[in-house]
Amino acid sequence: MTRIILLLFCLHTLHAGAQLLITDLQVEAQSDNVLRYEIDLQTNVPARTYAAFEQNGQIRHSSISATGVDHQLTVYGLLAETDYELTVHAFDPSGQTTQQTVEFTTGSLPAGLVQPAATLGTSVDSLDFVSMDVLFGNNQQVQIFDRNGRTVWYQLLSVPGIPCLGYKWTKNNTLLYLHASCHTIEEIDLAGNVLRQVEVSNFPVQYYVHHEFLLNQAGNLLVLVAEGRTIDKSSVGGPADAQVVGDGFLEIDWQGNILKKWSAFDHFDPLTSVDLNNYWDEHFGPGAEDWLHANSLAIDTDGHYLLSMSIPNQIVKIHRETGEILWTLGQGGDFTILPPDAVFAGQHSVTGLGDQHYLLFDNKGGLADGAYSRTSEFVLDEAAGTATLVYTQEANQAIYTPVVGGAQRLPNGHTLTCFGQKGVTKEADENGQEVWSLNLANFSYRAYHLPTLDPAIAAPQPAAFCISPDATPFSPTVEPDGGYFTGDYIFDGLFDPQSAGLGEHQVWYTFGWESFPLTITVAEPMAAPAIVQVGALLTASGGSSYQWYLDGEPIPGATADTLLAEEEGFYSVEAFFTTGCGALSESVYVSLVSTTTEAAVQFDLFPNPTSGLVELRSSVALTGKVFVFDLYGRLIREDLLQETRNRSWELHGLPPGCYLWKLETQKGTAVKRIILQ
Repeated sequence: MTRIILLLFCLHTLHAGAQLLITDLQVEAQSDNVLRYEIDLQTNVPARTYAAFEQNGQIRHSSISATGVDHQLTVYGLLAETDYELTVHAFDPSGQTTQQTVEFTTGSLPAGLVQPAATLGTSVDSLDFVSMDVLFGNNQQVQIFDRNGRTVWYQLLSVPGIPCLGYKWTKNNTLLYLHASCHTIEEIDLAGNVLRQVEVSNFPVQYYVHHEFLLNQAGNLLVLVAEGRTIDKSSVGGPADAQVVGDGFLEIDWQGNILKKWSAFDHFDPLTSVDLNNYWDEHFGPGAEDWLHANSLAIDTDGHYLLSMSIPNQIVKIHRETGEILWTLGQGGDFTILPPDAVFAGQHSVTGLGDQHYLLFDNKGGLADGAYSRTSEFVLDEAAGTATLVYTQEANQAIYTPVVGGAQRLPNGHTLTCFGQKGVTKEADENGQEVWSLNLANFSYRAYHLPTLDPAIAAPQPAAFCISPDATPFSPTVEPDGGYFTGDYIFDGLFDPQSAGLGEHQVWYTFGWESFPLTITVAEPMAAPAIVQVGALLTASGGSSYQWYLDGEPIPGATADTLLAEEEGFYSVEAFFTTGCGALSESVYVSLVSTTTEAAVQFDLFPNPTSGLVELRSSVALTGKVFVFDLYGRLIREDLLQETRNRSWELHGLPPGCYLWKLETQKGTAVKRIILQ
C-alpha cells in the first residue's frame, strides 16, 4: 500500500519578481580527456542546473547540480572530432526555467587509444553501450563504445598487468579498478572523479588481490585474494617446504578493515597442487605453485558466493554466513554434466541467473587442438545431481581463447561474450545466433554491457498528500528536492487548496528532464486518533487502517488497531481514512518496568476463546484487583481477589469481541486478552 501522509503545509521562499538567469557560462575539455567537458556557470537565484546534448537521435544528460548559484557540471559520452550544440538548463522551485546554448567541437582521440578493427551488427538497440579494456602494454585503458564501435568514453590507467587483472562496472555506472602494483582499488565515476579508494596491501596476512573485486549490498568490497602457505608435501613425493598459493576472498570496508574472510586452504587439500606454471613466482617466490587459480567471484541471486577455480575446472558455491561449500560444479564435482560434451575447462566469469541457472565463459583452456571457446548456460537439478546445458554461444566454433574472457546475460535476453585473448566481443540472441560483434584486436580482459550513460532520477516519495481546504498555498516536500510543480491550481509553484476545492487533484513534479505525477487530496481535517492504554496494550480507533510508531519510527507490520508494546518508549499511531488521508495521534509513553513478573506467569484464563463463562486459575493465592476493559478502554467490571486461586465470571450479555483482563497485585501487574464468541 502506498503510504499517504497528512501534510499541513510547507512554504518555500520564492524569489518573486527575480527572473531566473544563467550567467558566466564556460565550457572546456578536461585537460587529460577530450571526451569529457567541464561546464561552469552561475545563476542569479538559487536553482538547479543540468546540461543536455543530442547524439544518435537521443537526448543525453549530465548529472543535476545541487541547489545554489555556482554550478559545475560534466558532460561525457561524446564522440571525438564532432560538433556539438550543448544546452544548459536551469530550474527553481517556483517553476521558473531558463536555458542557454553553447557550441563546441571535440578533439582527436589520444594516439595510444586502441580502436576497433571491425564492428558488425544487425537488429540491436543502438542506444546502449559496451565497455572493453586493454590492460597490457604501454597504453592501458578502459573504453566504452557505442554500437557502431565508436569510442564515447575512455579512462587511461596505470596498472601492472598480470596477475593484477580486473576492472568492474557497478550498477551505478562507477568503475572499480586496481592500480599501483595491485596495492590500491579506486572507484571513479563517468565524470572522472575519484569517489573513494582503499589500500589493499597492508593486511596482516600476505594476501594479494587479483582478478575480481565487486561491491556487495552493504557497499563493502568483496576481493579475490591469493594466499601463500608453506605445505609439507613429502607424503606425496614433494618437498617438505613447498610454497603453495591458494585462493580465497575477503570482505573489506573502504578503510581497509577485514570484515569477513574465506580461504580454500580450510576446505580443500593443498597436497593436490601441481606446479603448472610460474604465475605467482614474482610475488611468492620461485617455484610457488599456482594451486587453484581462482579467476572470478560473484554473488548468486540467493546471496551465496560463486567462486571459479580454473585449474581444477570447478565452480564452487559457498554459504554466505558459514563459509561451507554448498556444492561444486565441474570436473570431479557434485553434478553429472549433460550432455557429456558440455564439460567445461579453464572457465571464467561465472554468474547466477536465478532458478538454478548459471552462466559461464568456457575457455576450453588446455584442451587438445581444435578446441574452441564458448559461453554456456547450465540448469542444475540438485535432487538428480545433474547440470544440463540449456544454452551455448559458440561463435561458429572459430575462436579459441585459453585464458581470460567473460559472459554476461543482457536485459533483452541476449548474451554478451568476450573472447579476451583475441579482443573480440560478440552478442548472440536467445538461440545463440550472433547479432553483433566488435573486434578490438587487442588482448582484453572482459567486456561489460552498459544500458545507458545517463544518470538516473529516482521517482519522488511520498507520492500523495492530504491537505485541509482552508490551508494556505503550499509546495509539497519531496525528494529529490529543488524541482517544481505544474498542473491545475498551481500558482508560482504553489498548490492552492482553496481554489482546488475538496477532492483528489493530480499535479506533476518536474525534476531535471523527468516529470512525475503526484496526487493531492483536499479533505476536511480528520480528528487525530486517540490511544487507549491498558498496561502494554495499546488500542486505536476511527481509521480504516493504521501504522504504529515507536519513538517516531514506523514499526514494521504494526498495522492493526491494537498493539502490544514490547519495548519501552513513546508510541503513536497514524490512522488512515476512507478518503486516503491520515492523521497522527499524540504520543503515549509505555513503561514495561514492574516489581516482578510473578503475577503474569502464575495466572491464566480458561477457556479462551469462551462462549460466556471465564475462570481465573492460579498456582498461588492472589490478592488484589481484577479490571475488565473492552478495546475502547471502557471499564466493564471490577472485582477484588482475596487469597484467591480460582474465580469464575459470567460474561453473558456482553457483545462478542476482545476483552482485556488487568490483574493488579502487590507483586506486579499483568494484562491478558480473552475472546468472547
